[in-house]
Amino acid sequence: MSVDMFWRRTPPAAAVSLSPAELADLVPDWFDEDFAELTQAGILVGAEDTGDLAVHLLVLGAGDGPHRAAAETVSRPPAGFDRQYRVGVYGADLVRAAAGFLAGAPVATWAEQHADTLAAKAGSLGYRRPMSADWISEIVATASELVALIQAAAEAGEVLVYKVDG
Repeated sequence: MSVDMFWRRTPPAAAVSLSPAELADLVPDWFDEDFAELTQAGILVGAEDTGDLAVHLLVLGAGDGPHRAAAETVSRPPAGFDRQYRVGVYGADLVRAAAGFLAGAPVATWAEQHADTLAAKAGSLGYRRPMSADWISEIVATASELVALIQAAAEAGEVLVYKVDG
């Protein structure tokens, strides 16, 4: 099982004016020419086989507290997600709400606390590989990159374009 996920920051005006096909083209994947440049610039995050678990980790970190709704919202496709092009946009208000919750998020600590729950989630998603320290490190890295992207998008008043491939 392999599902790649991508998140890209962009100004709201740019996202609103684009069709689903154009939104999908806006978000490069691994082999696109500008992937590395956008990733290094903090504009794009790609998750190869760890995206579902990374966003699930954010929900686990929120627990049953007041930020659970924001965490759950960013853990699933955004409202209006286009199933044909597998792309959607998290609005600026949602990005700000998630950023507020994620400020200073101890992602690595959450991963340690919830390693068994992450392993169970991986099993429910069809992964057959056992949870290991290396895999948890990949999940933490993806979640940390996503947190930084959400924080930067919120500070700039941007939206996040989300794309699934696989």
